[in-house]
Amino acid sequence: MKDDLNVSSNARPSSKEIREEIRSEEFSFGFEKVSANTKRNRVNNVFTNVANEYDLMNDLMSLGTHRLFKRMLIEISGINCGDQILDLAGGTGDIADLIYRTVGNTGHITIADPNLQMIEIGRNRLLDAGACNVSTCVCTAEELPFRADTFDKITLSFGFRNFTMQYQALSEMRRVLKPGGSITILEFAKPKAQPLRNLYAQYRSLWPKLGAFITGEKASYMYLNDSIEVHLSQEDLVEMFRDAGYVSCFYTDLLGGVAAIHKGTKPINDH
Repeated sequence: MKDDLNVSSNARPSSKEIREEIRSEEFSFGFEKVSANTKRNRVNNVFTNVANEYDLMNDLMSLGTHRLFKRMLIEISGINCGDQILDLAGGTGDIADLIYRTVGNTGHITIADPNLQMIEIGRNRLLDAGACNVSTCVCTAEELPFRADTFDKITLSFGFRNFTMQYQALSEMRRVLKPGGSITILEFAKPKAQPLRNLYAQYRSLWPKLGAFITGEKASYMYLNDSIEVHLSQEDLVEMFRDAGYVSCFYTDLLGGVAAIHKGTKPINDH
């Protein structure tokens, strides 16, 4: 693991720099710059390697707080009975498990994830729960195989920073949203207070060792740490939302900025 856990703000890409990466065909895999295919393959391998212990590791690394964060994601998303929901990077189905009763028999949830092993875990979880209003799709966020104006809401939990072409993914999400529909993204963020940022970085330094002990996959959790460090700041992600055509964009910090929830809405006249 890299020793410098406290990367300066100058080392983090801005929204404009992300779009420049798309044009240059270079993408961040942690601190490395790699090709699009290399990033997709490496991220897919990370989740294949940790799929079986994914939920357990989330509980251990977050001390259970990720469950509260995800309930706040659902609350802010404003999901209603009858909604058509796309849960991107939905993997093990924990978000879908929380909302399938809310959308009811007249609603539907589509779990989309590029990793087959994660999708299988999520599908089995929802089948065991008796959810009959959930389907799954193996796909990337940059190329969604859905018609325009299909979904009322899109949710995304701790997956946006893993997307290869983030700006394109936001554009695709806007395409498949109904006019007036919204995206709500829960993601790791940057604590505002330097003492908290330092403490959080030191705490995260334990994750690769924990991952090695629980899953045998130290490298996967080193990538997790690095991907958090190079991820956009809360303000830059809001800017990216606006650049991608969303309105009424805002974010809410959680636990002082350890994580954040971002929300944006597709304009009502956007067809």
